[in-house]
Amino acid sequence: MLGLRPVASGPLTEAVARWAEGGIPLPVPLGGLQRERWELPGVATVRVCENPSVLHAASERLGPACPLLVCTEGNPSVAAVLLLRTLLEGGQPLAYHGDFGYGGIAIGNRMIGGLGAQPWRFSSADYLAALARATESGIRFLPLKGRVPAACWDEALAPAMRNAGVEVEEELVLDVLLADLGGHAGKPPSRDFT
Repeated sequence: MLGLRPVASGPLTEAVARWAEGGIPLPVPLGGLQRERWELPGVATVRVCENPSVLHAASERLGPACPLLVCTEGNPSVAAVLLLRTLLEGGQPLAYHGDFGYGGIAIGNRMIGGLGAQPWRFSSADYLAALARATESGIRFLPLKGRVPAACWDEALAPAMRNAGVEVEEELVLDVLLADLGGHAGKPPSRDFT
């Protein structure tokens, strides 16, 4: 995670806030989540990503100015789910982005459908825009692996992905995600990536 500044209720929450001030990503163990109270001083959207590359790029580009970002590192662990549920129950809204692939959509169904997160640039329109942008840049895609499940938040997403037949990984939309984290998230999503 990056940018988490909890109210200090013990040594781990105090340390997490200090790491956030340094703009350094920090993994939080399950034991620490179970032993201390995790509460934020205000309400802020918790951005959630699937891949560590997003977390590390946000750390490098935004440092201590990065808003709260949690990385699930693929399928979320028990610790990640506990942290996100705790933050959600504390009044923090969640927004999730993952890979546009079989696994990413399955994880998205768990995060959005199961936890109640909102999609973060994770719609059929976002997929098609990212696909067009990457194609213009000459980027080669991986073919879809497995059958893409229906996305519980966007019924057009899985058909669009099946039709295109390729995955779009989070790394290919990194600039858009970092722009959101850098302060542009309140604006309507732009479909112009120039």
